Amino acid sequence: MVMRVYDHAIKAHESLQKKHPVEAYIVTDDDRIEQHVLDHGGQVLRVDDDVPSGTERIYLAFKRNFKENEVELVINLQGDEPLLGDVDLSRLIDYHLSGHHDVGTIVRRRAMDEEFENPNVVKVVLAKDGGKCLYFSRSPIPYDRDQEKPKEWYQHAGIYSYTPEALEAFCAAGTSYYENIEKLEQLRGMELGLDYGAIVTEAPFHAIDIPTDVAIVEKLLAHH
Repeated sequence: MVMRVYDHAIKAHESLQKKHPVEAYIVTDDDRIEQHVLDHGGQVLRVDDDVPSGTERIYLAFKRNFKENEVELVINLQGDEPLLGDVDLSRLIDYHLSGHHDVGTIVRRRAMDEEFENPNVVKVVLAKDGGKCLYFSRSPIPYDRDQEKPKEWYQHAGIYSYTPEALEAFCAAGTSYYENIEKLEQLRGMELGLDYGAIVTEAPFHAIDIPTDVAIVEKLLAHH
């Protein structure tokens, strides 16, 4: 799974190289992951510090290896998102570099289904114009009180594109109130006042958070 995610990052790197210099690494504190990636020809940055989230780990890797470079974006593509493809990664980078958001991410528009109630599937309220993210939650949002309009919702993918300044501010702040309640790190950024923007993809994605997610992803891969 990790190498599939890494391969997508490499393909996005290749497609963007003429416009934006891009580097792709697996950041980990795990011996098994490190060796697996190296065995398959990937690049690894080892960060063994005890941190509360993957974003902090990526920030330490950035600070220790690239902070002196002229870096425009630092992208946290989580290793449990095997369905996020290189085309959407490339779109996200172009979108973020051409806009004004502090953080960029990816969402998918969905018709109402049973996963709307699933707390392991993260929902986002998205402004209808401009792609601004208004709130993220594990709860089913937004709530359609009048039940009059066709129901739809936006699913959030595990990817964040940070400006270096936004990433540093995020990691300097420490765990926030709503982040701790929902166990969603992006809420820390929102509490700090960081502006989150998103592109909308039509491609399916599904994070592997629990064992039963494996069968769901395998089914999606079979039809993708």
